[in-house]
Amino acid sequence: MNKYQEALKIMCSDCNQVRYCICNGFNENCNSYAPLKELVEKAIPAKPIHEEVQSKINELYGHEFWFCSKCKKLVMAKDDYCVNCGQAIDWRVEDENNK
Repeated sequence: MNKYQEALKIMCSDCNQVRYCICNGFNENCNSYAPLKELVEKAIPAKPIHEEVQSKINELYGHEFWFCSKCKKLVMAKDDYCVNCGQAIDWRVEDENNK
């Protein structure tokens, strides 16, 4: 759990709706802190999507592009965030032995 998730959980524990739910801030149906939940989700890095069509795009622009896993728009390789939706991008390469 990152610091944003921890802060959201603390805020939700003080929510006036807490007696009606058991979500701890992570229930999609609870809208008490919806804007904050969206920001917390975007701060959690997501893996970009690799697709065959991107090779033609890469050749055309001379840069390596991937697709954002949230909004499906192009993301330039090694950008920290999607310029379209603000999603944090996780570029870490997973070791086959650690899956």
